[in-house]
Amino acid sequence: MALTVVQQGDPGSAIASGGSWNLPSNVTAPNAVVLAVWVPGGVANYVSDRVVSSFGGTWHFAAVTVFGSDYLATWVCLGATGGGKQITFTTTSGNSYFAQATEVSDAAVFIGQTGAASSSAAPSLTLSPGAAGNLAIVAVRGSGGTGLTS
Repeated sequence: MALTVVQQGDPGSAIASGGSWNLPSNVTAPNAVVLAVWVPGGVANYVSDRVVSSFGGTWHFAAVTVFGSDYLATWVCLGATGGGKQITFTTTSGNSYFAQATEVSDAAVFIGQTGAASSSAAPSLTLSPGAAGNLAIVAVRGSGGTGLTS
């Protein structure tokens, strides 16, 4: 079993809370989808944010890192049933969001969570994925921009 990136996508601009956007192609069953969401000005309410998708599976909240009044959250959908590509994210605060999603094959288990903030020009983070084939997620938002990378 080897993890493989199947596709990546983002909406291209900020999306209103509760707004939907599409990955480039339908998600294939039983793949996993990793979602990184940047919410400017919504820090007090992230615990009740919600994600749903047209490709089934179960969404798990993975981690959040708070930057002042903004936050970066990661979510993982395991066991997609496939046939769809739409993602809808609702922020409790009602604030708009930026997002990036990556579909990966052969990811059956997600373990653990971590979040970190750094103001270094060369930040680093050490992860221990446990064993070959486990999925490790790193979502990064660069200073001064709204782009997400995972």
